[in-house]
Amino acid sequence: MKPIIPITFSVDDNYVKHASVVINSILSNSSKEYHYEFIIFDNGILDKTKKLLQKSLKNYQNASVRFLDLRVKTSKFLTTNIQSAAIFDRLFIPEVLKKYDKVIQMDADMVVLDDISKLYNEDISGVYVGCVVDRFIQQHIKDKDSVWLRDVPQLQKYNWKTYIKNYLKLNKPTEYFNAGMMLMNLKLMRKDKISKKLIDYLQKHQPLALCDQDALNAVIQDKKKILSPHWNFVIDFSIIYPDDIYSKTKNEPLGIIHRKLWDNNYLLGYSDYYYQYLPKEFSNIQYRVPKEIKEEDITFVCTGKIFTKGIFTTKKSLQSVRKYFPKSKIILSTWEGEDLSSVQGLCNEIVVNPLMRPTYWAHLESCPWKALNTYDLQQYSVHKGLKACKTKYAVRFRTDFILRNRNFFKEYLRFNKIFNKYEADCQIFEERVLIHETLTINPHIGDLGFTQHPADVFHFGLTSDLLKLWDGGVMPRSVYNYFNEGHQEPNPCFFASQYIIEQYLWVALLERCRKTAGVPSYYLAKNSELIELTDRFFISNFIILDEKLLGISSKFDKIQYSQKYRFFSLRHFCERYLNFIDKCSENVKNIIKLCDDIEKSRNDMITFLIPFQKIYNMITNSVCFHKIKQIFQWLILPLLSLIYLIKYYKILYKRLK
Repeated sequence: MKPIIPITFSVDDNYVKHASVVINSILSNSSKEYHYEFIIFDNGILDKTKKLLQKSLKNYQNASVRFLDLRVKTSKFLTTNIQSAAIFDRLFIPEVLKKYDKVIQMDADMVVLDDISKLYNEDISGVYVGCVVDRFIQQHIKDKDSVWLRDVPQLQKYNWKTYIKNYLKLNKPTEYFNAGMMLMNLKLMRKDKISKKLIDYLQKHQPLALCDQDALNAVIQDKKKILSPHWNFVIDFSIIYPDDIYSKTKNEPLGIIHRKLWDNNYLLGYSDYYYQYLPKEFSNIQYRVPKEIKEEDITFVCTGKIFTKGIFTTKKSLQSVRKYFPKSKIILSTWEGEDLSSVQGLCNEIVVNPLMRPTYWAHLESCPWKALNTYDLQQYSVHKGLKACKTKYAVRFRTDFILRNRNFFKEYLRFNKIFNKYEADCQIFEERVLIHETLTINPHIGDLGFTQHPADVFHFGLTSDLLKLWDGGVMPRSVYNYFNEGHQEPNPCFFASQYIIEQYLWVALLERCRKTAGVPSYYLAKNSELIELTDRFFISNFIILDEKLLGISSKFDKIQYSQKYRFFSLRHFCERYLNFIDKCSENVKNIIKLCDDIEKSRNDMITFLIPFQKIYNMITNSVCFHKIKQIFQWLILPLLSLIYLIKYYKILYKRLK
């Protein structure tokens, strides 16, 4: 049987999550030669929370947890600036844990980075506790300030130097210790009835600035062993006083980091330790296990009318799919009356939908560029195509898109491995859905930085996920007729509808999933909360790539070049991912660096070309150039006429011959 190391925490339901981080860090970094028994003093922990903590330990064979409720003993004590009786649990540890001679008592706002058995095996025979000096109090003594004391009317006449010396009457004020971590000699404490002395002291000495910590220092006095700061490194002290000799130990390997490490803003950098050890059972951050996808698992659902003229014809579109994905299926979902002769033999199945016409406008009557609202048509056509799909994965593909390579498939597999985490409270899709950067609006830009506006022109993901988005529903009258019904919000785009078509596709899904906090009141509504929720929903559900990484050509390429600043770029995606999901991901950091290098190279090239642009402008703006241009224009027409005449006479000569 392995020797036992007992470790105690005192927490309420809110702090069990933080205690689980400490426990996980201990078990991850400590010797496997011991059994670690975690004793949790219960200050109102829900049964479901207890089960979560127990579940988080299931992979450790050398750990156990049990709960003790001491609230009957602790609730009678007065707390001053700390409004919880939980802090008094540690006063009773010697009496309630009689089977142990030694125990490690810890606060829940810590992370353990060293083998805690080293701490447990420190020799504390002849003393009550092994502990670390409280450097904050030492600084307060040095500065003669009254922080915390001035909050208690009866203590306002003291500063920390006089409070420690005259009120607590410590023999060695410079050895005032922090009670957040104590290695306790329970055998000696029971022998000398320290629990009773602590309780008596609390009852006779009120008020106290730091409650139980003051009582522990006053009662224990010199009967303690001062340990290295390695075992209780208060991180915010090192931030405030970086030149203190205590702070400089941060350059050495740390044993126990102490303070609320989940505070990303104040403890940025150090908080990474907290999230590294946060068990998944308590984390909003969840993992998606990347799946292996074969080409034959995919169906391309090409939707829309048949294009027979121009660069981006439907025939070329389907041929490009067949060229790069010969094992995948192709379903064409189009309308009655379309000429299918050019696409015969290129599809596995053709879904012909009854001809539908838009019945309402997307813009107000006064809008000079008004267009029809095609939301219902798109929903119907795409939904019917996806319903005909029998494979696990599907690509929603416009009939005027042309594949240039297999990039989107390769990049989806690659980025799925990199972006393998998501926020559980922002999850909409079972797996990530790949979408086009063009028309996926970045909410952080100016007035037209719409919130919750992902692109609708391309989707690749689970067929079941795509069917959530393309459910076949229609746009309600209250939405498409929003501004015609007298709503007075600013409407610079002259929309008749409450939302833009692409935007409503996503907003309607958020509403169906009851994620209403992330739904804007109308297309232009924006505040800091909506911007943040847009970022969080996007980085938890999508992969967003531009046309080059997707390997797709379309008429939207021109928009990408001219309005790229408006779109949700890969770099922005990575920044948000680091901020909200995984601050430690080196792969994501490397992508940002690569994006920056590419942007720098582009700017360098532009800088290099500026002198040539100036020379070109000088030439084209010169009088001489315009005269030459005019002469050329005068000559070109007769020259072309001569060429056509020669061709005509050649053809005529051949026929006569």
